[in-house]
Amino acid sequence: MTRNANVSGAMTPDARKTRALIVDAAERHFKRYGYAKTTIVDIASDCAMSHANVYRFFRNKADLADAVASRWLEKIVAAGNGVVARGGSASNRLTALAIELYRIKKRELL
Repeated sequence: MTRNANVSGAMTPDARKTRALIVDAAERHFKRYGYAKTTIVDIASDCAMSHANVYRFFRNKADLADAVASRWLEKIVAAGNGVVARGGSASNRLTALAIELYRIKKRELL
């Protein structure tokens, strides 16, 4: 059990907030500087914490990038589920999905 987990092994609310803060910072840095030029130290500095604390949540930068990608994929899946729930023809749903994905991407870039 890590220091970020409670007795049941679930992440504590504070740990979830810290993890989200780290993922947010990583996403900003990856967008601005690119994956190759971003370091764990940069991300930790952005979060006003030590790089050792980042390593409590993520084994390495690749794991952190996976967390960023997973969060983005969750948004895409949610958008797709919302489009499917609206019903309509397949072509209308596909068009609606493309529009929704465009909106998500536009929001993420601004």
